[in-house]
Amino acid sequence: KKKVQNATKYPIFITGFFLLVVGVMVFYLIPQFKEIFASYGAELPAITQFVLNTSDFFIRNLAYEIILLLGLVVFGLGYLRTEKGKERLDRIKLKLPIVAKLIHYLVLARTCRTLGLLLHSGVPLVMALDHTAAIAENAVAESALREIRERIVEGSTLAQEMKKQSFFPPLVVGMVHTGERSGTLSEILPKLADFYDRELDYRIKALISTLEPILIVGLGVLVAFFVMTMYYPIFNLSTVMG
Repeated sequence: KKKVQNATKYPIFITGFFLLVVGVMVFYLIPQFKEIFASYGAELPAITQFVLNTSDFFIRNLAYEIILLLGLVVFGLGYLRTEKGKERLDRIKLKLPIVAKLIHYLVLARTCRTLGLLLHSGVPLVMALDHTAAIAENAVAESALREIRERIVEGSTLAQEMKKQSFFPPLVVGMVHTGERSGTLSEILPKLADFYDRELDYRIKALISTLEPILIVGLGVLVAFFVMTMYYPIFNLSTVMG
């Protein structure tokens, strides 16, 4: 879990800095350029006028924006404290474009390792599933494990029920099926956990190495766009007056 948190800190910092730059532009720099343009009284390019109008809109409605943001934060925090809210958030996490695989592999590794250790210690499968679900720290995994437990009590097998749950990939289902048939389930599950730990490390490194240049280029494009839309009219006016 700490690996995933550390991996997302830098992108979050860059994104926060990106939003800070946008805020400074919208609420401070662009209004100053508006005064400069007004003093010339010249017609502005459409893109420059659009940027000025957008800045005006956000400045005029700043109070409403703050109220809306605070309202969303209060409502969101309240909703996330409910069981339904926690489950919805966990489902969203498993669908996010950038971090979905990280979270999925993290929970899979924890689930396989916990279940394997319990079985290796002689805990019956049904009880082991109960304990694993209780410490899953993910509502989707917990729900899947509890449903699997109920079906096993009715006479099904672990692999058969895992196959019905989209949370468990074919690799896990296949290895569990092999473990059940050979009687080596308690040995195979920790190996699966090690595999997903390695995959998690690999994807974290790939994420950091990929996101860093993308975010930096994005910031550069934003600054270039600002310079083009704000300074080009000034250069143009200077040329005309010269």
